Amino acid sequence: MRKLPFMASGKVVSNYDLLLRYVEILERRGRRELIQKTLPNSSDIIYLKDIVVKGTVKTLDEAIAKMKNRFRERIDVDTAVEAYRSLYNTSISEEEAVDQISRILAGYVIEIAEQLGEIKLRNLEVLR
Repeated sequence: MRKLPFMASGKVVSNYDLLLRYVEILERRGRRELIQKTLPNSSDIIYLKDIVVKGTVKTLDEAIAKMKNRFRERIDVDTAVEAYRSLYNTSISEEEAVDQISRILAGYVIEIAEQLGEIKLRNLEVLR
């Protein structure tokens, strides 16, 4: 059984290993402020609920795309690359490493929002 972060359900993100490794590396470096900056927070949940309620996003893919953009700038690029390399033992571009972690974070905030009852997922659609 895979390890899930707090409030994650695994409904949107099936594998959190890369995010967990990213956080582990930041912890080892004593960079807790970057962890707090990167991980989903209440403003992310409010933003997600807002774009769902207003109809800005109608599908899970649209919600993920919007949330990925929100998280991209909060990811430490060097740590993202190192996390990928250490986990998969292969190289990756900075852009792809950030993209993969931002995708996991986007799915994670969607799972948190669903767990809190702020949104509902059904048949790959985000429902108000």
